[in-house]
Amino acid sequence: MQQQPVRATLSCSSCRQRKLKCDRDEPCSNCVARNVSCQYAPWPRGRVAAQRRDSRQHDLSDRVRHLEQLLGSIVQQLPTQQGTSNGSPGIKSPASTYVTNSLATGSHQGSHRSSQEGSEVKPGRMMANPNETIYVSSSHWSAICHEVEHIREHLDESHEASDLGIVDQAQSQVPLLLGPGRLAPSLEDILADVPPKHITDRLVSRYFTSTQPSILITHSGEFEGEYKRFWNDPNSVSVQWVGMLFGILATGTFLYIRSQDELPGGMGSPLEVAESFQQRCTDCLILSKYSTAPGKYTLETLLFNIHGEFVRRRDAHLGVWILTGIAIRLAMRMGYHRDPDNYPRISPFHGEMRRRVWGVLQQLDILTSCQLGLPSLIQESQCDTRLPRNINDEDFGPESTQLPPPRPETQGTGVLYTRVKVKMMTIFRTIFNQVSLGKTEDYNEIMTLDQKLHQMHQSMPTCYKIAKLEDCFMVPPYLLIRRYNLELLFQKARCTLHRHHMTKAYHDPKYNYSRTACVDSAMTVLGHQASILKEVQVGGLLYNDRWFLTSLERHDFSLASMVVCVELGMPPEQQNPELVGYTRESMIDALKTSQAFWAAIKAVSAEAKQAYDMLTVMLKAVTTGSKDESMPPAVNQEKAPAHQGSEPLHPLHFGAK
Repeated sequence: MQQQPVRATLSCSSCRQRKLKCDRDEPCSNCVARNVSCQYAPWPRGRVAAQRRDSRQHDLSDRVRHLEQLLGSIVQQLPTQQGTSNGSPGIKSPASTYVTNSLATGSHQGSHRSSQEGSEVKPGRMMANPNETIYVSSSHWSAICHEVEHIREHLDESHEASDLGIVDQAQSQVPLLLGPGRLAPSLEDILADVPPKHITDRLVSRYFTSTQPSILITHSGEFEGEYKRFWNDPNSVSVQWVGMLFGILATGTFLYIRSQDELPGGMGSPLEVAESFQQRCTDCLILSKYSTAPGKYTLETLLFNIHGEFVRRRDAHLGVWILTGIAIRLAMRMGYHRDPDNYPRISPFHGEMRRRVWGVLQQLDILTSCQLGLPSLIQESQCDTRLPRNINDEDFGPESTQLPPPRPETQGTGVLYTRVKVKMMTIFRTIFNQVSLGKTEDYNEIMTLDQKLHQMHQSMPTCYKIAKLEDCFMVPPYLLIRRYNLELLFQKARCTLHRHHMTKAYHDPKYNYSRTACVDSAMTVLGHQASILKEVQVGGLLYNDRWFLTSLERHDFSLASMVVCVELGMPPEQQNPELVGYTRESMIDALKTSQAFWAAIKAVSAEAKQAYDMLTVMLKAVTTGSKDESMPPAVNQEKAPAHQGSEPLHPLHFGAK
């Protein structure tokens, strides 16, 4: 008797009055069809967990029937739905207990919709529970695969319970800078935690002698002068500079962790040491009143702080995106979005360093936004800051009265990678923002962006162009990683640009180019995923650098998998291997290899487990009746690209991802 009121509150008031089955969308499809107001009763407070579980079990039979219907008819339904934006099976956010669902409605009403309606771009997906509301754009992979995971969580209570144990403990912790307010310690207390000079020297050296792209935000010559002055008189530097020093010490510590070297001076647990440095970096920001009085080194310190928060988490975290937003707002407050040449009082040296910082912020903005399926914050029309010059730190310094001419892009510098990345990011940001808002009606504009994207890709310096792995045995691992990062960004941009018109191509051959481009980009990404999976094994080219597989790369792999699943869902009469360039068998094999990748890390990543579960359902659906329905071979867990035990995911390197 207690179940009925719990279930009733999940339906909107209109559906309850008409005794209709409500799909719990906001607004629900029934209210949309009748053009009436859709309102939900407030969630009841004080209900015990057992009642909520009973409520879920009460709906289980309906959900099982829905899953059977989904798996049995997925091949017929995917082409007539909104494709990847609203009609594909999907994965549920771990925080959600109910979600919007257009596929369930479409399964009953799809025959009454025109093909034009089936191809209509929808404005993303809204998910909610009593404590949280989440939106993701239609270009986000979880919007594509949302439905399947939503059902699967109800099928096995023990399986659901096991999910709770794999979420990284840090995932539930807010970033230190966003946590509960506390009194900042005095500068004297903070300085007391600076390690002895001989230890600090080694941590700082480890950072500046690495291949980290983040080095570009700290000019080595300027830092060395201030570093010497600090040791002569610790009170001669600002609290922001001290915070930046702690950020460098935290990053240097992670570099030791990454290489599995022992920390100098018997400092203790590397993770605890890194955590203490991160805390002191945070303390310095608070003590400096960073949010109301930002000054020199505020942004650099904040970027190191964001870096420290990123590496504490295996999966995407809202707090990192929020911190990035704070950094961008502060940068605009300080005028970083305007080119320094407009302001004569800014010296050539400091103007160039500002360009470097702004370039890093641009990358963080679009990458963290895309990862969460949210619009980027930086609007290109409001910014005119130029790219930093292709020069090394030795080429200029604080006393420079003018900047030297840039080196040719055939000559590598510490800034070249960031220059190339930001150029492609600028195009991707335009694509991502337009698609997120559903502004894809003008196909000529889509094709213009496609042309710009390919021109940018072709104009990249040769050293950053992807090549066959068998030809890369002489390429340094850091350079190989940068090639992969740029290539994945290019293919993700293609996939995002053409995905909506890929679904339109199922009804109108005018858009066949988008279908071909989207499938090709997705299959290329899955091919890179397979190559990376091989090379991060013991003896592979990237084994010692397997840390670079973060949640950012995994997002790209998930998006590619979803696009391939959509194509595989086409009915036989609409499948066209000659058009897309890949056979059904090759696409299924690519998904199986991807599934093996997720299987290797699903025990330490909630996002990886979601991707694995989703692919398991999809592969079962598309291989039903085939000769080979076997699961992919298991990957040796000891050789997996996961970060086992206490080993954390490693640095974002700001511009490296």
